[in-house]
This record gives sequence, structure tokens and C-alpha cells, in this order.
Amino acid sequence: MGFMGGSARGFLRVSSNHYFESIRLCHNPAAMSDVSQLQIVGTSTNGSLWPGSLADRFAKSLAIHSPEAARPRSLEALTRSIAENAQKANERLLDQSFLTVAARALHIQAATTGVQAIISHCSAVCESPVELALAFAVGFVGRQQGGAVLYDFGEVVVGDAEGDRTLRIRPQARIAEFRIDLLLTMQAISEGPDGLSVVTKQLALEADGAEFHDRTQEQACRDRKRDRQLQSQGLSVFRFAGGEVWRDVSACAREAVGFLRASVEKHESRSYIRSW
Repeated sequence: MGFMGGSARGFLRVSSNHYFESIRLCHNPAAMSDVSQLQIVGTSTNGSLWPGSLADRFAKSLAIHSPEAARPRSLEALTRSIAENAQKANERLLDQSFLTVAARALHIQAATTGVQAIISHCSAVCESPVELALAFAVGFVGRQQGGAVLYDFGEVVVGDAEGDRTLRIRPQARIAEFRIDLLLTMQAISEGPDGLSVVTKQLALEADGAEFHDRTQEQACRDRKRDRQLQSQGLSVFRFAGGEVWRDVSACAREAVGFLRASVEKHESRSYIRSW
């Protein structure tokens, strides 16, 4: 066995401590700074998701609330499934090969246009991993619940055509002197005895990451004061701790979208009663 000098032993000791500290933080990413969270390796060498990574947490949250969306499938398997479902919905015999090719082309087109724009713009605008995860989860939940979803980046708006119920997501929105992580706007259009009724409800969504929020009691007090000022202007505010988002981002998104839906439906019900 060769002789190892003191400097070499010291280097190995520091490297070892850094390695085990990194492993510990990977299993508790909420304790890391926002920049460090994004540096967690998403996949291991065998292709599986690295435990504690942003990808791992997001996938597990999807698996709880939307198992079908979380199930890994190849493009070929997905397009075959689309073609098979089309056949089940039709009495006449359909060309499965043709439908599979068409589904593949449409899927790739959607991914390289609308989906690409949403992923790219959100990644550029959102300031922390929890905010980014929440932006994607809110859009997924909004569409899952049957509404149209639009991502509003100011000069660029990407998503579905507006429908009877539309959820608009504006990352890093500005209201007066305030900048909001995600400004959610739900608009519902319905037809009643007196004609068309348009109801709009907004929600300011804040995702506290370790880097930007709650690092000191003073900053926490400043955030709470800011929330009260926004509420005094008639804007509802939901503030999620970073740990809540990391544990189950889909649950946070469902709570926010559910609040907007309930608020809009309550207003629609009252409007109908008054007009009746």
C-alpha cells in the first residue's frame, strides 16, 4: 500500500464530506438554495429518475393525482393508443395504420410548437424551481379539469383557444409596484335569461423558495405585508411554502385551480338567482 500525504488525505476528506452532503440535500431539496435545486442531476446512469430531483418529485406528484399521465410511454405506444381509442368510438372499421401515422404527426407538431413555446418561455421567466414546477402543474390541472389554458408572457400568448371557461397563467406578472410569481385568471362565459354573462376571478400565486423567501423573519413579515396589500386591492393570494410544492406540486395546483373554479361557479349561481 502506498503512502498518502496529509494534503491528499485532507482533499479526500473534504471531497467525501461534500459528496455525502450533496446526497443528503438531494433527498431534502427544499433545504437547498434555488440555484442548487436546479443543479440536481435529473436522471441516474441507468436512466431512472434521481431520487429527490425536480423530475422525480414532479413525476411522483403526477402519479398520485394523474397516474395515466405519469406512466412512461413511447411515442409509438401513445399514437397506437390514440388510434385504438378512435376505433372504439366508431362503429365503422378505421385504418389503424393511417390513424397512427396521423396521430404521430399531430403529436410532434403540437410538441414542437405550442408545448415547446410554453416550456421555453416558462423556463426563461420563472425565477425558481418551485415556481417553474407550479407553473406547469397549474396548466396541466386546468386542462385536466376540462377548461382552456393560456400561458400569457406579455407579448406572447400560447395555448388553447378561449372557451366557456379559460384559465390564463401569467408568470412574473406585475400589478402596481408588485411582481407576482404566477397571476392566475379564470374567465367563465355562460348564457342566462338576460343573455351572456362573463365572470372573471383572479388569484396571485406565490411559491416560496429558499433563495427568495422566508430566509429571515424580517423578509417573512415583508411578504405577509405585501399579501395584505394585494388583498386590500381585491386580489386573492395563495402562498405555498417551498416544501409544500416539493412534496406534492399537483396538490398545490389543484387547490389553486379549485379555488378559482369554486369562486367563478359561486358568482355564476348568484347571477342566475338574481336574474331568475
